[in-house]
Amino acid sequence: MSKKKKIRYDRLVLVILLFILVVFLLVKAVSIFKAHLTVNNSESSVEVSSVINDSDSEDSNEELSSLDSVPDQENNEVYQKNKETLLEGMIEIPELDELLKCADFNFDLLPRYLLEIRNNNTDYQEAVRLVNENKDYIPSDQLDMSSYYTGDILIENPSSLTACVNKVYTLSSDYEPDDLVYLEEGYYGNYQPLRKEAAGAFMSLSIDAQNLGYSRIVAYSNYRSYETQKGIYERYVSNDGAALADTYSARAGHSEHQTGLVSDIAKVGDIYTSFDEYEGYQWALENAHKYGLIQRFPENKEYITGYVFESWHFRYVGIEAATIMDEHNWTLDEYALIFGYE
Repeated sequence: MSKKKKIRYDRLVLVILLFILVVFLLVKAVSIFKAHLTVNNSESSVEVSSVINDSDSEDSNEELSSLDSVPDQENNEVYQKNKETLLEGMIEIPELDELLKCADFNFDLLPRYLLEIRNNNTDYQEAVRLVNENKDYIPSDQLDMSSYYTGDILIENPSSLTACVNKVYTLSSDYEPDDLVYLEEGYYGNYQPLRKEAAGAFMSLSIDAQNLGYSRIVAYSNYRSYETQKGIYERYVSNDGAALADTYSARAGHSEHQTGLVSDIAKVGDIYTSFDEYEGYQWALENAHKYGLIQRFPENKEYITGYVFESWHFRYVGIEAATIMDEHNWTLDEYALIFGYE
């Protein structure tokens, strides 16, 4: 081979080797770039997935939080709505907060809820259900009214117009009101006094009844001392036995007549036990509260008062208290559970 040909051959080999090297380097570079791109995409995917998952998790947590808060929110709304039905001047009632959370809470029935819970240790929700369905009611002929005498708690402020004298709360044997007066002639049956404010209320009721065309109402049996009541009750026990006497007569110290705020009333010329036959009876029932009077032992409340229905037994409590009792269909015993016994 000539020298010139040898040089050309060497150059060709070198070019080929250089070309191969360049191709190798290009392939290597492309391979490295692809690998880097794959890693970046994977990391990006992980980040995106993480963001999505975090977002989903936050949304899920928010949904769960929202779901968890719904009952609390609803309970709060129920509580606030029920709380708006309360009245000023109420005493502290330990059970009230839990009762206000009950969806079917009815303020008019609050005293009965309390009696059901306290007497029978009933759960709050169950107490509301039972009372709302009137299942706490006990017919009078199924009651042991002697069992209502569960203590002798002395009333510290016996002159209070709303002092609740019943089979638990009592008056001292020496209590006598200091403002007793006698009604005008023609408006009393037995010559017995009443406290001045109560006497005025009974007179006004009777006069207004006459102005409307009804017969005159007469106050027959009014203030009785402790000793007088003691003798009356013992006579009834002697005649009828204690169990029966306890359905219609109070033991000494437990009689409202001793407050001087009570009268057994009747149509003039009639006996007071037939007052529900008086032609103005319905008017008297519907309007008594305007004079500060209440029917103390109403029908269908025997299981609360501990006494049989007495159409004639009216008690003076003042216009404000009487109006509250009328609006909520409460006895004095129920009112006392909300506002206190004095």
